[in-house]
Amino acid sequence: MLENGEEIPVPISSRNYSGKFMVRIPPEVHRHLALEAIEAGVSLNRIASAKLAH
Repeated sequence: MLENGEEIPVPISSRNYSGKFMVRIPPEVHRHLALEAIEAGVSLNRIASAKLAH
């Protein structure tokens, strides 16, 4: 890349991440997750985050 005058990109593991991203899901999945969150007494964000972490 250097020989071609191109900049070498920053490694993915070294990048900073905001912790935010949008995901589109079917309405029924949204409903299921929302109900699960209500039953657990936590936010929809917490339920989604926990599921993504596993």
